[in-house]
Amino acid sequence: MVPLVLGIITREYIERKHEQETFGKIKPYFSTVTLSALYMLIFIIFASKAGLIIKNWHEVLLIAPVVLIYYGVTIWLSLQINKKIIKLKYGHHQSVVFTSISKNVALTIAILVAVFGEKGMYMSIVPAIVALFQAPILMAYLHFREHVKHYFLI
Repeated sequence: MVPLVLGIITREYIERKHEQETFGKIKPYFSTVTLSALYMLIFIIFASKAGLIIKNWHEVLLIAPVVLIYYGVTIWLSLQINKKIIKLKYGHHQSVVFTSISKNVALTIAILVAVFGEKGMYMSIVPAIVALFQAPILMAYLHFREHVKHYFLI
């Protein structure tokens, strides 16, 4: 809730102080800052639990197929729903995919730690392992962006 309120306040301040045109110029940087903060959070989580992850490397391999199937199905469903049911354009679809896929892991980890305290840190190991696969999957998705764009034009 706090990020939402701060975002609204920031937007209102920029629009009132510097007009709508200035906000339009700096708007693309907000998503970059958000993703950078997400990746810093993931890095901190990995760094703090690196020994545990290395010690339990077999669990990473055990979770890998489930994560790959989950992301594959999620992206495929997003493609189908966004194009055929909601009838989004390509750019809006990209926003939905990146917002839904890239933010949930960090949010899950934050909730686990906030609600369960020290036990939540141990519970956050599985989402942290999932985050290992998240960035490469999103990069692969970007690699195929022309195919996805073509799919939306058909």
